Amino acid sequence: MDDRFIDFVRYSIGTSEEAPAGMTPGEWELLYSKARSHAVLGVCASGIERLPEERRPPRPLALRWAADTMKIEERNRLSNRRCVELAEMLRAAGFKPCILKGQGAALYYPDPLRRQSGDIDVWVGGGHRSVMKYVRSLFPKEGAYYHHADFPVFADVPVEIHFIPSWLSSPMANTRFRKWFTQREAAVQANLVELPEGAGSIAVPTVEFNLVYMLLHIYRHLFSEGIGLRQCLDYYYLLKTYDANGKPGLDSVISCLHRLGLYDFAGAVMHVMSEVFGAPRQMLPVPPRAGDGRFVVRQILRSGNFGCENNIDRGHGKNLLFYTRKLKYKLHYASRYPAETLWGLAFSLWQKLWIRCNGYA
Repeated sequence: MDDRFIDFVRYSIGTSEEAPAGMTPGEWELLYSKARSHAVLGVCASGIERLPEERRPPRPLALRWAADTMKIEERNRLSNRRCVELAEMLRAAGFKPCILKGQGAALYYPDPLRRQSGDIDVWVGGGHRSVMKYVRSLFPKEGAYYHHADFPVFADVPVEIHFIPSWLSSPMANTRFRKWFTQREAAVQANLVELPEGAGSIAVPTVEFNLVYMLLHIYRHLFSEGIGLRQCLDYYYLLKTYDANGKPGLDSVISCLHRLGLYDFAGAVMHVMSEVFGAPRQMLPVPPRAGDGRFVVRQILRSGNFGCENNIDRGHGKNLLFYTRKLKYKLHYASRYPAETLWGLAFSLWQKLWIRCNGYA
């Protein structure tokens, strides 16, 4: 079923003109389940709309799919409104907010409302102390992680407020990443875009910033919850936008990937872009690495969005079994990505110490 699912995703995004034929009702149900677990139901709905009437899913499933798609679109409208409200709230508090991924990434899609939205990630900079002082002025008992804190200002959309966009476990690579994003913080904060249907404007990362940041986000998920197809599809549409703009700053992006130790992983993701989504070679800024790429494709298909199919991060009781399962999962990547895997064990311990020392537990 994985091959038919990938074929249908390609058809839905327009990189394949071959409409699926001979799908049984049971196969359509499996395809729906795959699309749901990878958070691409809305995108695949566009594929169903392209199909000849006689090749579409059975009517009960088609109606369910259409209803789910309407919910996705309404959820995006709500998230867009909340992003604007959140940005105004944070600016009034003296911060310079930038919305990461999410509603900003949706703007790369031909139909932004069809991208399945999740929570809102907002990067404000200013250091963790000033941010946590503000967070705790509203939510005194709220804790924090190394790079973000939960910020439950809305009852209907979860929010994470970031002190830093992300991290790498290797101290040297992490120092380089922090220097890199700090140098670009002002440009990102000034990069205003308009949301669909007149919802308002927000600041989002530049395309060049996202080439590194969103790749790192996929990398982080490889070692934790698992990679979902939606995260990779975000990157596909980012690359398509970058290619259409003439690939500005390409040498700088490639140099950064080398310095952060992400160049080989970028090659694996390029294989995903080519083999899963049908991206042409000239669109890819880094040559594909087929060996690592096939490995990543297998991880994507077995995990689903946020690991909903592998259950690695489920069961947050934090008992011995939970940590043993997490450790075994991470060591699975040691032969391909030894620096991140081995440093990750030390970083996990250091992060717990950092949280306690700063009183964020």
